[in-house]
Amino acid sequence: AQAQRAADQVMAGAVPDPTGGATHYYATTMPKAPAWAAKAKQTLRLGHHIFFKDVP
Repeated sequence: AQAQRAADQVMAGAVPDPTGGATHYYATTMPKAPAWAAKAKQTLRLGHHIFFKDVP
């Protein structure tokens, strides 16, 4: 329920998008980064997650 409220607030423009418009992410705990990550723009690193936009 808390995640849903946070998403609703972001979608409504009530709070800024903390990911900077990211459309993709991956967890750094994965054994290998996705191939697209090398060509995309990183927008945020949060804990074990890296967020990206402009993914080819």
